[in-house]
Amino acid sequence: MSASTPLTTPDGRYPVVRGRLWRCTNPELPEAQRQAWMMSQSPDWRAVQACPPPGAVDYAGKQAAVWP
Repeated sequence: MSASTPLTTPDGRYPVVRGRLWRCTNPELPEAQRQAWMMSQSPDWRAVQACPPPGAVDYAGKQAAVWP
């Protein structure tokens, strides 16, 4: 196994990266379709990462708003 090929589970569905399982994409999915879906979901992933978790305290010591 080379450094560019991650360790995978026996069924090949999940690569193991730094001890954590990650889900692989469907190998039967056309590359153009996979890329289109990835690009459509990227803004949503960034928005979730930018939001503080519920109950988090910011640097000024104020508690963030709880999600509805």
